[in-house]
Amino acid sequence: MAEQTSRLAIIIDSTGAKNNADNLTSSLVKMTQAGETAANSAGKVTKATEDEKNALAKLKAAIDPVGAAIDTVGRRYSELKKFFDKGLIDKEEYEFLVRKLNETTEELSGVAQAQREAEKAGKLAAAQQEAQAQAFQRMLDKIDPLAAALRNLEQQHDELNAAFASGKINGSQFENYSRKIQETRRELTGEAQAEREAAKAHDEQVVALQRLIAQLDPVGTAFNRLVEQQKQLNEAKAKGMLSPEMYEELSGKLRAMRSELEVTQSQLSKTGMSAKQTAFAMRMLPAQMTDIVVGLSTGQSPFMVLMQQGGHSAMQETRIASLPVTAIPAGMKIPCVTAGSA
Repeated sequence: MAEQTSRLAIIIDSTGAKNNADNLTSSLVKMTQAGETAANSAGKVTKATEDEKNALAKLKAAIDPVGAAIDTVGRRYSELKKFFDKGLIDKEEYEFLVRKLNETTEELSGVAQAQREAEKAGKLAAAQQEAQAQAFQRMLDKIDPLAAALRNLEQQHDELNAAFASGKINGSQFENYSRKIQETRRELTGEAQAEREAAKAHDEQVVALQRLIAQLDPVGTAFNRLVEQQKQLNEAKAKGMLSPEMYEELSGKLRAMRSELEVTQSQLSKTGMSAKQTAFAMRMLPAQMTDIVVGLSTGQSPFMVLMQQGGHSAMQETRIASLPVTAIPAGMKIPCVTAGSA
């Protein structure tokens, strides 16, 4: 009896344990199902959150497309950096792509456009300033054309230097053009005109002085002319313009004139003849020899030259003969070339 009771107690206990196990299993299943339900709910919440996040990102991109594009470029840069760190692209390609991303970022941020606008504005301002400067310079050129011409000469000289430095012209051409520019500059500044006027004034002063000397000392002036004419004869002979015979003949005439002048000078010192009378009597004699030399140097026939100068000598004799007797002292010899001696 006791044994049966014990078995019954064990059976009862086993049944209770089984029921408890079944209840526990059922509870665990329910808990698992509840966890899965909760997980599904959480997934739905997460998905809903991602959808909302994406929708928000799209909204921001619509509101600020430039900012969204810049963010995208930033992410692309991060991805590119990862690929470079992993060795998937080399340094050259990486730097090229980074440069492209930077250019894209500058374009999106407006920096490049702003730079272009600033450069355009700067060029426009420079062009306007240059136009104003040119207009002002044209006005100055009208006011002072001489300064404008000199400035143009300076520009031409600079261009000439550049052409010579680049080998476009040789040294001879450079010197020739430089000399022309210098001559033009001297003409513009009046320097050349001043030199010509100074030379002309000097020549006039020399002529006036020679005329005065001739009036004060006609015999001495005649001697000087004879010396000069002898030099001209020597030069003509040296150049082959005179034959030895013609040279000796003309030189003999000069020597004869010199002798006559010496006699006249001696008698003037004795008689005290006025300088004016002496100059009138002898002023044509040296000029005749000059005409002879010039005629021969130009290629005239010696016969024609002597015939012409012989006629002049005859005319001179007539002028001298017409002087008052008191103008020529008795016994005075007038040095002249007669028609027969010519």
